[in-house]
Amino acid sequence: MTKHTLLAAAVLALLTTAEEVNLATVRLTVNVTFDLHGESSETARIILMRMVDQAILAGPPAGQTDVVVVHHGFELSAVMSGERLRSTDTDFSQLLNI
Repeated sequence: MTKHTLLAAAVLALLTTAEEVNLATVRLTVNVTFDLHGESSETARIILMRMVDQAILAGPPAGQTDVVVVHHGFELSAVMSGERLRSTDTDFSQLLNI
């Protein structure tokens, strides 16, 4: 077991003794375009994975919510070609009025 898995198990054990557990699994797809400045695409992928991992482990800002991350993982990471949005891609910022 990893350190994070043990922490998640400990948090889950505390929650089950104190109150009913109410878990939700959330999936997020992130596409990031990097200006490589001479670095490789693979380096950019690794950096992004580290950034996301660190942000998840840091949790939400203090006082913002009582939500606690009990588990996270990555299913897939890939470097995509430099293509622009295709007509079949959805720009969700338009749907969300951002």
